[in-house]
Amino acid sequence: MSNLNLSRLGPRAAGLAKFMVDRAQEVHAPCVLIGASALIMRGVIDRETKDLDFNIAPHWSGALQHVIAPHLQSTRNEAVLVDGATQAAKAVQTSFRFFKQVDEAGDNMKDPADFLPYKVDVSENMCALTPNAFTKLDGVYVATVPLMVIFKMCALARPNRSTWSDKALKDATDLVLALRYLRAHNEVIPPNILGFLAYENPRFLWANFWNALSLVVGHVGTTVQEVEQLLHALGVAKTRD
Repeated sequence: MSNLNLSRLGPRAAGLAKFMVDRAQEVHAPCVLIGASALIMRGVIDRETKDLDFNIAPHWSGALQHVIAPHLQSTRNEAVLVDGATQAAKAVQTSFRFFKQVDEAGDNMKDPADFLPYKVDVSENMCALTPNAFTKLDGVYVATVPLMVIFKMCALARPNRSTWSDKALKDATDLVLALRYLRAHNEVIPPNILGFLAYENPRFLWANFWNALSLVVGHVGTTVQEVEQLLHALGVAKTRD
C-alpha cells in the first residue's frame, strides 16, 4: 500500500483537504491540491502544514463559495473572504480564501492552538482541466511534481520576491527538492506544463527568477548553476530572457 496519502499532511490539514474535496464534489467543480501540501503528499518534502492551496477550474469560484459558507461558523472565526468593495466586485473575483477549524480527538479545551482556524486559498487555474497536471492520491486530485516546479518558479519570479524573505526561502527550498526529485526519478517537465509559465500575470521573467533565487540560494544548499543544470536536464531548454 502506498504511503502517499492524506495522513502525510497531519490530521487537521488532512481533514480540511477532505472538506474541500467534498464541497467541490457537491457542485462537480474540478479541484486540484497545489502548493507545499501537494509536494508533501507526493513525498518530495516532509513537514506538516496549516495552509492549503487549491486550484479550481475557471468560473467555479461562486458555486464553491456558496457550498462552503454554510459549513462555517463566525463564532469559531470561520469565514469566506473575497476581495472587492461591493458584491458586484466580489462576484468577478477568480480567487477567494476561507478559514475553518478542524476538530480532532484529544483537543485540549484550554489550549488556544487547538482552535485556530486553518487557511485555504482557492484560485481559478486551467491546470484543473489539464489531465497530465494532476493525479489522484487518497481521493484527492494532487498537482504533479512538474507542475509544482513551474508554480514554485512563478512564485519566486513575482515582484514581491525581489527581496530576501522567509517565503522566498521556502519556495526556493521546495523548488530545489522538487527538481532533484524529478531528476532522481528520470522525469521531465512536459511541454504543456512548461507552457503554464506563459499564463503568469505579471509576466514570468527569467531575470526576476534568477535574481530572487540568488538572494536565498546560499541557504538552500545549492547554487544557481546547479538549478540551471537541473532545469536543462528536465527539458527546460530556455532559462534566460
